[in-house]
Amino acid sequence: FKRRTGVNNRNIFKLYLGLQKLWEKHLITTEHYMGVSYDYVMILREDAMWLDDFNLEKLIATNPLADAYVLSCDLRDPPLIPLEYSDHGIVIKREKAAVIGRYFHQLLVSDLNGCHESVRGIAANNTGCNSGMLFYWILQQNNITVQRVPQSLLPFERSMIVGFKTGGSELCIHRYCQSEEAPLPIPGSMKQCRNVTIPVV
Repeated sequence: FKRRTGVNNRNIFKLYLGLQKLWEKHLITTEHYMGVSYDYVMILREDAMWLDDFNLEKLIATNPLADAYVLSCDLRDPPLIPLEYSDHGIVIKREKAAVIGRYFHQLLVSDLNGCHESVRGIAANNTGCNSGMLFYWILQQNNITVQRVPQSLLPFERSMIVGFKTGGSELCIHRYCQSEEAPLPIPGSMKQCRNVTIPVV
């Protein structure tokens, strides 16, 4: 990992170690207990907030041959590069899902220097792969066919509550993601966290 992105990379390891423990302790155990496997698995960041109903059939209909579906985030600022996927959430076929469920292991065994080399001259400030670029690299290395989809088909945003020293709080969107095609309507009262006005003490 590049030194400049060291803090973010440590957070990624922590996040996906927790996910791998959940995968092995709960999903695998449940499937063994039930005697059947799921068809698809959805994995989201813990701060995901649904803003509309989710329809799995409509999602799959965008490309029935795809193994996985991620948000396009093609109206994000700054924009994603072609060798980058949004890692806010994914819906993936069960037979391919262990790559994500055991993503911590993938981080340990993947050629991360190969990822960094693949974005040389493309990544901002030559910092190497960020989490989305690593996500792209690992999915590609595992031959997973990914379909980018509009925000309205995975209708969530990552959110947080900002507390004020004066009292009170405000729910806002951080890591804003939106699509050009079939965008997700955002409630008018909900701001991006960077636009929240902090009351003066």
